[in-house]
Amino acid sequence: MPRKTPEAHRWHVAFDFLPPSVNHQYGRRGSQAYTERGAASVLEGISLLVAAQGFQFSIKARYSVRVLFTFPSDVFDLDNRVKPLMDSVFGARGDHRVYHLEADKEVYSGRERTELWIEEVG
Repeated sequence: MPRKTPEAHRWHVAFDFLPPSVNHQYGRRGSQAYTERGAASVLEGISLLVAAQGFQFSIKARYSVRVLFTFPSDVFDLDNRVKPLMDSVFGARGDHRVYHLEADKEVYSGRERTELWIEEVG
């Protein structure tokens, strides 16, 4: 179980949209894969929203993360949203510092929302 840290090392961010899924994050031209422009913009926006809450990633820290996705219908996969979100918050080379990850899914007709709780645990 992660040890508790002072409030200064906890962050909560919520936004009324969903990160792109892994299925829609990348496109292909022949054998070359590329990040879709729209997906890259959304992920950059998420990174900026998290930073605006005072979160600064430290390669020396360990993190516990909880994510709550609210989907407009039950057809959306939970797991396909987690990886792009983690990459946008921690960077493609920093998400290995997440030692505890919890992801939940809610369904409310016509509503999209993402809530993210980050705690530094060591």
